[in-house]
Amino acid sequence: MKNKRCLPAQLLGLALLLASAAPTAAQSGKPVLRNHATPVERAQEQTQELKRDLRLTPAQEARVFQINLAAAQKRSDMAHLKGTTAGENAAVSIRTEQERDIRALLTSAQQALWAAREKQQTRPVGKPAPRR
Repeated sequence: MKNKRCLPAQLLGLALLLASAAPTAAQSGKPVLRNHATPVERAQEQTQELKRDLRLTPAQEARVFQINLAAAQKRSDMAHLKGTTAGENAAVSIRTEQERDIRALLTSAQQALWAAREKQQTRPVGKPAPRR
């Protein structure tokens, strides 16, 4: 009888342990882009990251979301090509178009932030990210 009464407490303890051990986007300060997310969710996450990093205006944010959504939908449509040369070429093309369209919306100050962000993301392997 004693084991049956302790089981709910043990399950609750395990659930709390797992929940506290899992890092969240809020803790890391970066969105967690998930492969299983819908195109809308991916577009929202990408837009929020750009809004934070580039200090987008509300009008820019709305337009950037539309650009990100179109790109996410294209990538979703190309999922069957994942791992193929055609898929890789399509992904590069989609990303290039997406970046071009977003950069066209940015002010010169935001362009500078974009360049700094890009430089940080392309640092050599094994080199830690600069502290903020």
